[in-house]
Amino acid sequence: MRARFWSKGSIITYYKHSSLWSGLRSMIPSVELHARWLLGDGTTINFWRDRWLTSPIVDMIDIPEDVK
Repeated sequence: MRARFWSKGSIITYYKHSSLWSGLRSMIPSVELHARWLLGDGTTINFWRDRWLTSPIVDMIDIPEDVK
């Protein structure tokens, strides 16, 4: 699915010949509205190093190694 219907970090908006795509595409707003992260008890979450965005926050803001 991702290889066929995902481009440059988001779902494609143009028509793609598929027997399923029109139905799937109509559900995207509902999925985005109701999708959530499940974090569990937080023991394995690393705010700085986990990929919350396109890359880990620590890499995006270039935090020095001794602070990480």
